[in-house]
Amino acid sequence: QIVYANSNYPGVSVRGVALSGLSRESAIDKLSREFTYTTKTNFILREGDKTWNAPPAQLGATFDVATTADAAFGYGRSGKLDLDLIDQFWAWYEGIDLAPIITFDSNRGAAYLKTISAQIDRAAVEASLTVNGTDVKVTQGVFGRTVNAEKTLAKLVAPLRAITTTEVTLVV
Repeated sequence: QIVYANSNYPGVSVRGVALSGLSRESAIDKLSREFTYTTKTNFILREGDKTWNAPPAQLGATFDVATTADAAFGYGRSGKLDLDLIDQFWAWYEGIDLAPIITFDSNRGAAYLKTISAQIDRAAVEASLTVNGTDVKVTQGVFGRTVNAEKTLAKLVAPLRAITTTEVTLVV
């Protein structure tokens, strides 16, 4: 415990990023460089034949690197010596891969979907019949369409929790 007083215990990692022996600052630096889920992967959003690629960060996901590094450093440091020694042993013996802490801001996701909906949404047009003397003009109605941001974002929650990406059909 004295050797690792200011660093992560052996065997501690976050989503495959090894943090053994690293200080909090070094762990933050390494996680920032190597855990790129929110910026380097893409969700595919689809509506008909149109598609948009969006990284999780644009959809409202943020990797809380500092809190994740704190959780890694805190592993085996609960203050209960018997439990801490067991955790430290198993981290060293088998390794422990902790989950990263990712927050989701649905307002940011809705703002991104609003930019997409500008390309999809259209107002409804009522059908009309115009008579001008003996000329009759028929204007066909058009169904309105609106992206439902709330329901579309709800479809993103499970893949974000699982730290995966997927193709999502927009709810219109």
